[in-house]
Amino acid sequence: MAYLSEPVRVGDVLGDTFGFLRAQWRPLLLISAPSLLAAVALAVVQKSLGLQEKPELVFTSITGSLASSVSLITLAIAHLCFVGTLFFTLERQRGHQTGVAEALRMGVRLFLPMLGVRFLVYFLSIMAAVLLYVPGLMVYTMLWVADAAYVAERPGIRAALSRSRNLTRGSRWRVFLLMLMVFVAAALASGLQTAAQRISEWAGPFTSVFAGMLWAILVPVLAATLYRHLKTAREGDEAADIAAVF
Repeated sequence: MAYLSEPVRVGDVLGDTFGFLRAQWRPLLLISAPSLLAAVALAVVQKSLGLQEKPELVFTSITGSLASSVSLITLAIAHLCFVGTLFFTLERQRGHQTGVAEALRMGVRLFLPMLGVRFLVYFLSIMAAVLLYVPGLMVYTMLWVADAAYVAERPGIRAALSRSRNLTRGSRWRVFLLMLMVFVAAALASGLQTAAQRISEWAGPFTSVFAGMLWAILVPVLAATLYRHLKTAREGDEAADIAAVF
């Protein structure tokens, strides 16, 4: 396998990411629609049960069981839609006319193995962070495209992590910068949610849902695009495939 001659360019990755979002926003919204509806349902349940004002109610038997059940279902649907969005992005960037239904079916099919990949990424990053914060960030940076590598190549759960580590070698500062941009965007969204909460008691939860929707689309599209750039830098030019979707 050839080693890349230079790191990926942050501007190119961002440009292709937002270009893809502009070109494919309709199907992306449809793929993420179940996650949005689940998040709205969760916000309504939490508001109806008074969990926004009194979070300690989650520890009561009936209220806690109901809230926990809805939360778990919401997380499961969000994970399914994340995988579907990742698959859709990778396939469309290859020039394949993948549809919304096929993307959601793939989300169901890859639900459990992708859960394993994401668990290992977070577990290893947290374990490294227990030693020192910086090693945790380094591990997370190395493994940031493990999700995309698994969906694109199906190499196995552990092999997907190794694949991400190999692909990011030589570009990890650039990958870290992209990751930092995502964290900053998340912080800004959290600040917007807090401000909206002060305006209206319902504005906060629904602002959170909207921000979560953007996050659910942006992160997998960015991860898929970064994976394609990293793979191209090491193994060949796929720029024509990516450009074909715009």
